[in-house]
Amino acid sequence: MSDSEERFIDRLDARTESFGKNDQIVSEGDAYSKIYVIKKGWTYHSRTLDDGRRQITRIDLPGDICCFFAPILKYSANNIVALTDCEMTVLELEQLAEIYTEQPGLGAALSWCCAQDESVLSERLVSVGRRSAVERLAHFFVEIRRRMELVDLAEGNRFLLPVTREQLADAMGITTVHLFRSMRRLEKDQIIAWGTDGVAINDMMELHRIAKFTEPYLHYTEIPSRTDRFLKKLSQIPQYASGQQ
Repeated sequence: MSDSEERFIDRLDARTESFGKNDQIVSEGDAYSKIYVIKKGWTYHSRTLDDGRRQITRIDLPGDICCFFAPILKYSANNIVALTDCEMTVLELEQLAEIYTEQPGLGAALSWCCAQDESVLSERLVSVGRRSAVERLAHFFVEIRRRMELVDLAEGNRFLLPVTREQLADAMGITTVHLFRSMRRLEKDQIIAWGTDGVAINDMMELHRIAKFTEPYLHYTEIPSRTDRFLKKLSQIPQYASGQQ
């Protein structure tokens, strides 16, 4: 990251908002007004049907972006709720345009984040549509453990998971009864343990096997060389180059 990008980020990071556990950050149908970047804490996205049934569609960790499409969509299609106490960097809609025009490298990073979210959501759709309940749970635990590791929230195979059984059932698209039954199978085989002191994965290889987990969809790689070449060319265009000074 260049010095100018670091200074730009420091300027964007000047405004923050805090939310308590279970606070409703955004409600379905709310008019978009800002973009959030999670500094500390966890959130989730959900949709709720008229009869009260809920589907949790995303679980967000520090570094994840909420309301990325606020500049181009008028209303939110999701609820966003704080799973834990949260601290969020707040970006006004106009600031997103500044990022793309003044710091195209950061703009590419934001686009990468958006592509990553789409990839994770696509994999979640595969889980809900085609994987069994046990396979869904196994896949979730492998994925969340990998994501937490990348933001220094997990070390080894034990980690804290601030998600209730009911919330996890809603994320998996199953009832809480079915969730408990499926969890008992994983715990009985000593593959995983989930208690008040957190989650312990006792057999990661077996969990991978059950989940049929393949990591490429997470795209946790360096920026593609073709993107790097594009950004270098972009930096030579006067209106973009001026933002790099």
